[in-house]
Amino acid sequence: MVYDFDKESFVQDEIIDQRWSSQLNELFTAMYCDVNGFIWLGTDGNGLYRLDTESGN
Repeated sequence: MVYDFDKESFVQDEIIDQRWSSQLNELFTAMYCDVNGFIWLGTDGNGLYRLDTESGN
């Protein structure tokens, strides 16, 4: 879920496709969106993931 500032509420977003489904069982402890639009996901013991919101990779 992500926060939609226009709607002032959380909405379901499909930025993660099937290629990421195995990582969905991770415990994500941090999330950050940088100025380039990349979403960074920090895990509890399994490193850092970078998601490109344009390509889904």
